[in-house]
Amino acid sequence: PTLAVQRGCGMVVAAAGVPFLKLAFLAVKQLSKPIANRAKAAARNSDAFRGIVVAVGRQIHQLQIQLTRLAEGKVSLAHITPLREQAAVDR
Repeated sequence: PTLAVQRGCGMVVAAAGVPFLKLAFLAVKQLSKPIANRAKAAARNSDAFRGIVVAVGRQIHQLQIQLTRLAEGKVSLAHITPLREQAAVDR
């Protein structure tokens, strides 16, 4: 089914933008991988940057655990064991 919008005499098909949107998301995904690998390498070499990356990785882990539990209809946890440093960097 196509979504169409009528303007004056002609029809503009809104669904034509969907392949472009998919292509844009694919491009972002492909570009983010090398950037993430460089950030991980920088975290291995810099103690200050590593501390920031570890903190962000642990926060993402806690948020993911809580959201998963809420989506499953379970109560949220009061305490979540923090990830090890290397696991947090890889996150």
